[in-house]
Amino acid sequence: MQMSMRDRWRRLAVLVAVILCMITLAGCQGGASDVPQVTKEVAEAMQKDQAEAEEDVEPLQEENQIPEDGIISKAQLGTIAGKEGEYRFLGETGDGVAYQWTYDGEKIKNPVEQKLKVECSSEGLEKIQKAAGNAPYGLGVTLQDMEMAAPVTLTLTLDQSWDADRVLLCSYEDGKVYQLDQGDIQQVKKGKKEISQVSFQITRAGETFYVLGGSSKGSKGDKASGDDLDAAGTGKSKTQAAAQGGEEHVQHLQGQDAGSPDAAADPDGSGQSDEDPGADGQEQGEGGQSQDLEQSQGQAADPGGDTQGEGTGDPGVTGDVHTCTLSIECSTLLENWDKVKEAKKEFVPADGWILQPVEIAFTPGETVFDVLKRAVQERDIQMESSYTPMYGSYYIEGINQLYEFDGGAQSGWMFCVNGWYPNYGCSSYTVEDGDVIEWRYTCDLGSDVGNRYMGD
Repeated sequence: MQMSMRDRWRRLAVLVAVILCMITLAGCQGGASDVPQVTKEVAEAMQKDQAEAEEDVEPLQEENQIPEDGIISKAQLGTIAGKEGEYRFLGETGDGVAYQWTYDGEKIKNPVEQKLKVECSSEGLEKIQKAAGNAPYGLGVTLQDMEMAAPVTLTLTLDQSWDADRVLLCSYEDGKVYQLDQGDIQQVKKGKKEISQVSFQITRAGETFYVLGGSSKGSKGDKASGDDLDAAGTGKSKTQAAAQGGEEHVQHLQGQDAGSPDAAADPDGSGQSDEDPGADGQEQGEGGQSQDLEQSQGQAADPGGDTQGEGTGDPGVTGDVHTCTLSIECSTLLENWDKVKEAKKEFVPADGWILQPVEIAFTPGETVFDVLKRAVQERDIQMESSYTPMYGSYYIEGINQLYEFDGGAQSGWMFCVNGWYPNYGCSSYTVEDGDVIEWRYTCDLGSDVGNRYMGD
């Protein structure tokens, strides 16, 4: 995530506390002449704390064994933050499943403690496999609760071989299976035994996920109805679902000897992706953009209609064209209509979309902020930003006249890339080919848009 409202409030609280402490001590010690000394003492104490936190920290290597408690400290992670290359962390469950976390050092810009212990279980999988079209293989994977320092690849080396050509990482809620990622599966040798190895992208933790394996083809080689298994639901946001043509939940995952190719994970057949964020008939203006929660955004929007697949202007790209997908939405305001300031309701689109997913061309090296700024300018969408020297990043003040606190005391703008909310500003995130950039308005410090660590 970008620099957040929480961070701003924390900095303000610390500043106020320091000032009050300085004033109190100055008064007790008899005059304003003591204030510079107090300031110096406070600064020295802060430097001492930082030095103590950094001393005796052994730098991480390209390959590291995960400690018994699974914890990689903030200071340890800081030794690889911003560095080029992949860094691997190896562990093994009590059931003999080896696992590996792989981080891209350059993606770690704001180190936080990582809890990398993984637990696997085969208990209670029957109903989940059944909900996924009787998937023949399954494994429960529990990840410790933590804020992700970067998107990361988790590789599991199983103790058996799965006769599958398709594996999905899923969540299970209310009797339905939601796809989070389509992984890779390969067969590897362990001595004379052949076993399976599966890999997935992880963008959130703190819960039990399910690895489901099967075949994309029926027993006669016919392509299964669920071969195109993209899902919105809880795994992907509304924007990702719209951008990728996804469905709400996993419809089908066949085994090599699967039965009817029409079997589906959703017994009621609803198959709907995200709900229509209508505002119960309330009249709302079209267009609009929103506001805050620190910048980190990509490109703007055409508030007046379907912009998917339209041109984006010339960003100076020559030769190969590099593209990403950008969107801006504020459907949470429709769900919290009573909190929206009256003067701002006209800027909230009736369907929640300020900019539906649109493909944007960019120049290598551009940031999410660069892409957003150019896009909104091209589409005449209002945006206001400010630069925060302390963090070296831009902060998005408002989009389409929607600002921080316009939807309540815990509201503002956040951005997410490929399902992950970066814990640093939008002008620090360098865009890559295929990135899905989403600007989303939150009314609850991120928890209503899938970033529950925003409020911690």
